[in-house]
Amino acid sequence: MSYRQQRTIILATVGIVGALLWSGCDRPQSTTANNPTVVRKKGKLDKSAPVSERVKAIIAEQLVPKNELKQSDRIVEDLGGDSLDCVELIMAFEEEFSLEIPDNEAVKLKTVGDCVSFLERAAAKKHAK
Repeated sequence: MSYRQQRTIILATVGIVGALLWSGCDRPQSTTANNPTVVRKKGKLDKSAPVSERVKAIIAEQLVPKNELKQSDRIVEDLGGDSLDCVELIMAFEEEFSLEIPDNEAVKLKTVGDCVSFLERAAAKKHAK
């Protein structure tokens, strides 16, 4: 079994476990629903929206912050995310931006700004190809 297949199985398992853990829990409504700068289309973010807005919308959906997100907000310390939340964020970023985030890069994404910067660079590289 290749590394990519193993990683996919692990991430899928973590996602399923997370869904089972959160089923039945009442989570607050997403703050992105009231954010006019983020345009939703059929459950997906508008691909023409700026990368920073798409990243913030994904983080807000996963972690439901009480205040508007700042670039300096730390995902674990300031937003209350845990290791499962971090894995779910990485998976959501990979799906939204149609890319694969290597594990060695994923562990470096500690703040909202880190996520925005990484994904802006990744999007620029993808469009340059």
